[in-house]
Amino acid sequence: MRAGTPRLTFNRVSSILNDSTAKNNLSEAFSILQKGGCFPHPWNKTMIDIRKKRILAIEDDPTYIHLLEATLKAKGYELIVEKDGLQALSAVRRVMPDLIITDLMLPGLDGHKLCRMIKFDKKTAHIPVIMLTARDLDKEVELAKQCGADLFLSKTKPIMELLKMLPRIFEQGVQKPDPEKSPV
Repeated sequence: MRAGTPRLTFNRVSSILNDSTAKNNLSEAFSILQKGGCFPHPWNKTMIDIRKKRILAIEDDPTYIHLLEATLKAKGYELIVEKDGLQALSAVRRVMPDLIITDLMLPGLDGHKLCRMIKFDKKTAHIPVIMLTARDLDKEVELAKQCGADLFLSKTKPIMELLKMLPRIFEQGVQKPDPEKSPV
């Protein structure tokens, strides 16, 4: 849940549903939900986040952008696209996405440097980063790991491989980096 997002607690929803002015309170509840809020799971009292997952894609190839847009939006994800590494860095701080998918070879700032800057910033270090490239080299995979990337995928693999991994990435999140093992 994003900072400042309204939150409905289990007790608040219960009071809304039991209140004689339920119609007005339900309007309030739906207003909170429309703003990206959370609501309680009816059986186990945990919070369910119903907003779309926000993905920032940094890619300069129009064909691959179109593929990402068509695939991710069809699966219900909110997609923001940047074509330049420097613009993407400011977008990360402005948008605070749930996931970043970046190409390695970008104008302005390459994917390795971009990833390193994201992972060293305390405000953005928690955001998972997936690196994509047309080059499928072991050297690239190792460099991506050193920069702090959470996953490295070749663009030669079908987009469905990426789609299969997204739910797991969102469920597990990213563990906090150990300062002694931080990327160099």
